[in-house]
Amino acid sequence: MAGLSRNARELNELLMDYPADSGVMWLSQFDGFVAGLLVCPDTILPSTWLPVVMGQDESDRPDFSEGPNDLKLVGLLLRHYDAVARALEKGTYTPIFDYRAEIDETFWQIWMQGFVQAVAVSRGSWGKLEEADDELVPSAFTSMMILAANADPEWLDGVALDELSEEDEKELIEQAPDLIPESVFTLYDWARSRDVADVRSAAEIVPSFMEPRAEKVGRNQPCPCGSGKKYKKCCGPKDAEALAEFMRKGAAA
Repeated sequence: MAGLSRNARELNELLMDYPADSGVMWLSQFDGFVAGLLVCPDTILPSTWLPVVMGQDESDRPDFSEGPNDLKLVGLLLRHYDAVARALEKGTYTPIFDYRAEIDETFWQIWMQGFVQAVAVSRGSWGKLEEADDELVPSAFTSMMILAANADPEWLDGVALDELSEEDEKELIEQAPDLIPESVFTLYDWARSRDVADVRSAAEIVPSFMEPRAEKVGRNQPCPCGSGKKYKKCCGPKDAEALAEFMRKGAAA
């Protein structure tokens, strides 16, 4: 995973601290999950998808009180969501695939498992693909699902897929590292053009206390907002209230 941003590296390290049997997603899996959320025809709110990232059912209310790093993890997850949203908007998104240098092989399957988990969260939304005027849109989604069936057939039980010849499927799998980002952009552009995805920056979702700062701000230091006041007399109380409100909403979701 060379070339990761600082936030992605920190997120990866924190995710790796969770036990393998905890159900918490790995970075590549979460990256695919976020991409699936952002190309979905409908907006999926964090109160729905955060429990899935933590290995819980989407119907469970988010609980980030068990581990000492849980709140920090939430901030890193939402920042990565924001980074993927911005990259998709700019056309610069590159999926985070696992790469094994010793065998020179790219493993896209873990990313794809995350993408399919996003589809499962919003299964009823994807019927809107039938409304697409461009045949490339349903074709892109079908290609993704065929790859997903190869990565983890269990996720696609009961889903009807177009039959491919063994040769065509082999070719599709070989092209997966290039085909996946192309398909993601095709789905994203369609969702944006229909104005139904309502892809929002995490800046609209993340409270101000989670916004990245170059360093920790002391109570008596100048407020980062530039007001000239001390942090405790300016944004400090608002950040504290934002944190409290965020936790109340998480508990009530």
